[in-house]
Amino acid sequence: MMDKLKLTLGNYLLHREIRKQNRKVVVANLDTAHFIGIVYNATNPDDFKLLKKFVKYLKKIGKRVVALGYIDDKDPKNHLNTRLEFRFFTKKELNWVSKPEGLEAKNFLDEHFDVLLDLSVEYCHPIKYICGLSKAGFKVGPKDKYSHLYYDMIIDPGFNRTTENFISNIDMYIKMVNSSDLPSGGQAQK
Repeated sequence: MMDKLKLTLGNYLLHREIRKQNRKVVVANLDTAHFIGIVYNATNPDDFKLLKKFVKYLKKIGKRVVALGYIDDKDPKNHLNTRLEFRFFTKKELNWVSKPEGLEAKNFLDEHFDVLLDLSVEYCHPIKYICGLSKAGFKVGPKDKYSHLYYDMIIDPGFNRTTENFISNIDMYIKMVNSSDLPSGGQAQK
């Protein structure tokens, strides 16, 4: 009961902050984007392995990438260490309504990515917070109840809700985006 109340209040406060933003959407695809931010749930080590492959692929095609993973644990020693392009924040760095307050999250929010990719297929409030308040020009993420508040391009993860499948779908659909296809401030749904 208390967790549900905290989540409801956290969503209310987040949505209020998002509505106050003055952000201009700049449509980008993998050809036009130079700086890509990725957020994902890093709690599962198998998902981190998939992410490393995806980041390696993006770097191979000449993109600068920074990935921020959320670890749903208070003790990060049980998981992964921060590296140059792979940053992490944990449950310990959330306030009482699950708002990220750690240094890595704040630094990530200060970046002006050409594209922000949310690779989390299941709802995670701390990740939605990062997506909602990111200064990225073009935000891409999974379809859910409030996805229109967080993303400029919404991709339905479908029935096969795995990180591997979702990365494949994002890669395919974002390559199809043509900057002239969307009006400034418009949203695309795939």
